Amino acid sequence: MSVRCKKQRLMWKKSRTGLTVELAATEQEVLESQRLRYQLFSEALGQQASNECSGIDVDHYDAYCHHLLVRDYYKGTVVGCTRILTKSQAHHAGGFYAEKEFDIGKFSPLREKTMEVGRTCIHPDYLNSGAMLILWAGLSRLIDIHQVDYMMGCASIPLLNGHRSAQAAIQYLRERYPAPSHLRIAPRRPFQLDDTVTADKRQLPLMLETYLHLGAHAWGEACLDSELNAVNLFFLLDTANLNPSYRSHCMERKLGSAIKGGGVGPVYL
Repeated sequence: MSVRCKKQRLMWKKSRTGLTVELAATEQEVLESQRLRYQLFSEALGQQASNECSGIDVDHYDAYCHHLLVRDYYKGTVVGCTRILTKSQAHHAGGFYAEKEFDIGKFSPLREKTMEVGRTCIHPDYLNSGAMLILWAGLSRLIDIHQVDYMMGCASIPLLNGHRSAQAAIQYLRERYPAPSHLRIAPRRPFQLDDTVTADKRQLPLMLETYLHLGAHAWGEACLDSELNAVNLFFLLDTANLNPSYRSHCMERKLGSAIKGGGVGPVYL
């Protein structure tokens, strides 16, 4: 069941940066995002691709998602993207992607007002051009359109450098952002954590740090994703705490802080 929509420009062209954000309306536009994902996930991060021969990153859930694109207006190229799975489309897809990675039954009462985001990436050449800000402006607009109170997803950390970078990032999250014990969820493929590794905030991927700045929490231990050579962390963001009248301002201020913090790039989720 392929989800496509009438093309919507969710934000005006930025005169200074020349970036736009829009929903993909054709298969070709979705393909552009899948190529960017492959480039960043597989080539830049050393992760395995689901369709290595064709140079695209694609999975079962893509056909059920809305795909949000950040485009360089002058070059015509897609430089950032994310995908959104709403509750109704998750029903057709057989569930949310996060349910494949974690037992999230504790959050079932929130499903009616939840949307899932994933496969988020920003080309590293556009990190300082406002691409992430305009992507979040588009997400903010979709939060309003679908009237959701919660946004969830899986934040990925690549298994590089003998897994020590991922270990250090996870240790930092455990120490600084511990989930309440009664709300911790179990990964379906637990990642073995080495308690001798020192916590290091610098190893957090920039997109994960961004979610933390916006008030998200990591609810439990990491799940091993051998297909992407990464570990996944489940996050949940309460968007109801962000009043629509100042959400964009809040995001811009906090995202700017995250970017200046210098998290690990390129941006991916």
